[in-house]
Amino acid sequence: MRHFLDILDVNAEELKSLLLEAARLKAAHERREPTPLLQGRVLGLIFEKPSLRTRVSFETAMAQLGGASVFLSGAEAGMGTRESVPDFARVMSQYVDGVVLRTFQHATVETFAAHATLPVINGLSDYCHPCQALGDLLTMQEVFGNVAGRTIVFVGDGNNVARSLALGCGKLGVRFILAVPEDGPFPQAEEIDRYRNALHYSDAALGQLLHGLRKRGLYENTLFIIMGDHGEAFEQHSGNYGHTLFIYEENVRVPLVVAAPGAIHDPLQVDRVASLIDTAPTVLDLLGLPIPSTYQGRSLLDSQSGMALFCTDYSLGLLGLRDGRWKCIHEVDSGRTMLFDLREDSDEKTDLAGLYPERVEAYRDHLLRWAAAQKYQLTR
Repeated sequence: MRHFLDILDVNAEELKSLLLEAARLKAAHERREPTPLLQGRVLGLIFEKPSLRTRVSFETAMAQLGGASVFLSGAEAGMGTRESVPDFARVMSQYVDGVVLRTFQHATVETFAAHATLPVINGLSDYCHPCQALGDLLTMQEVFGNVAGRTIVFVGDGNNVARSLALGCGKLGVRFILAVPEDGPFPQAEEIDRYRNALHYSDAALGQLLHGLRKRGLYENTLFIIMGDHGEAFEQHSGNYGHTLFIYEENVRVPLVVAAPGAIHDPLQVDRVASLIDTAPTVLDLLGLPIPSTYQGRSLLDSQSGMALFCTDYSLGLLGLRDGRWKCIHEVDSGRTMLFDLREDSDEKTDLAGLYPERVEAYRDHLLRWAAAQKYQLTR
């Protein structure tokens, strides 16, 4: 039994063999030829961190190879909290034929593998991302054929992806050049400090953009919309890491800055609840253009306050709204609805649903109608 936790777990010939087999299976799939190599097998997917491509890739691959997959998010699995990592590995070993782990700490992957009696694949850790490297190398192989002697330049963070790709390139005779930003002001040991360094890097990049616009005389005539598409959680609530597992304030509250240096001279902070879908109506309003009736958002120049609505279906189906001081979260599967007063409880620790049943019922009904309308818009 072998694990695949790092590119270092395979030698050059094994790496080439993996890429050749991947290319063969991909070609067979494109010809619609069945490849039931894993018929009757089950792959366990344990993801502490949110994912789109990694999860879909593994689930699709297992289906195409005749097998099945079982997905567990960090919140529902409770690995390392409800059960220790060694115990979790032993239990999973009794049910499935292999496990893919996507974790915050590489030590979690190593501990799991040490106590598992089945093959373990690293779907991502803070140290490396070997499967991503395999995908990148396969793409290079498809484009160039023999990749030995080629040069690849990686522009971005010197992170887990870069580390794995560099090792893979070294095994295949590819010259690897890494171009990374300067180190941020925070130490890199903790996840939250790496996040702060990423923010620092983004701020520096924005500063370069502003400097370039000023040099070219374009600054005064530029409308800036600066926003985040999601927050980032660091377990302010149990199991809440990343940004798509839950819809607490640390997940959904983001900055939104509208700046027009040539037209807006005095800063104004809007205290009303706003959504990112309010961005387009606000821009059109600033430009004096009509706002289409099909837009769901409202201009922030409108004095009337509205609700902010949001959802996630990564592990649990959750619907939420923000209405002034009130925050409502509805769990679709269980039917449970929570209510928080953010003015008195900004950390969302005290559920007031039992004290305000009429408000909860009204919010829940509104959320369910909104969710049904959104589904209709997507499927019509």
